Amino acid sequence: MTAEIKPVLYIPHIHQKYAALGFAPYRWIVNDGPPFRHRLPKPLDQCRVALVGSGGIYQTGQIAFHHKDDVSIRVIPKEVNIDDLRVTHFAYDLKDARKDINIVFPVNPLRRLEKQGIIGELAENFLTCMGGIYSAGRVRRELAPRLTQELLALKADAALFVPVTPVCHQTVGLIARHAEANGISTLCLSSVYDVIRSVNPPRVAFLDYPMGYAAGKPDAPDLQYQIIADALDAFNSLTGPETIKLLSFRWQPDDGWKQTALKHGDTRRPRLDTPQYQCETDRLMAGAL
Repeated sequence: MTAEIKPVLYIPHIHQKYAALGFAPYRWIVNDGPPFRHRLPKPLDQCRVALVGSGGIYQTGQIAFHHKDDVSIRVIPKEVNIDDLRVTHFAYDLKDARKDINIVFPVNPLRRLEKQGIIGELAENFLTCMGGIYSAGRVRRELAPRLTQELLALKADAALFVPVTPVCHQTVGLIARHAEANGISTLCLSSVYDVIRSVNPPRVAFLDYPMGYAAGKPDAPDLQYQIIADALDAFNSLTGPETIKLLSFRWQPDDGWKQTALKHGDTRRPRLDTPQYQCETDRLMAGAL
């Protein structure tokens, strides 16, 4: 971590929040030592790249995620109309993600990189999950093996994981470590430094942006493209012991977001175990009662 970058520290804040509510501290996963790293089998411009999002993304017509340790996944065709993508999650502000899904699920930047030949091709399907899973044991036992099998079935050479919330980062880091051990090169695009450092996946591109903007700002396609292109370079640049590449983009203008990021109260939505749709139309399209 360079001197000029002072990321928001989410772990102590969450400990303080739990203590104020009378709960024991949440036990974050701490993985010491270098993680196993599977090198790309060929140059990136020849690789099949999969996109995995943890922000609760689903396609219209699919059953939405619920908010209580949902360990299911959604499979979305890569040709999906981006206007048919929805997002539901209990732990981050969904307003801008619903305005431009690319900030948490960078479909358009990846399509552009595929068209330019910077990546060989996108995998046939995108994969999504609800990363806000407090049970790390369930992630390891259920979600990580299941998602890794989907990546293997897609014959993905590489996978770009895009977590959103602090717990999403832990979930995605665990999945990335499992996928890497099964022959898939992974990269996590992170905006929560202390959690991703703690879970310690094989490769990370860290963007010092507010939570909920993992892949850029809304309605800024060129910025989003530059961020994803620079992040993917970590497959080539992270060859030594370091596991985190610091992206050079800075949140502008300086509106003091770091000073206010942790000052809001508990804004989490109820952790219900029924599907939480973005809108009633989605519920009807999914055939839900």
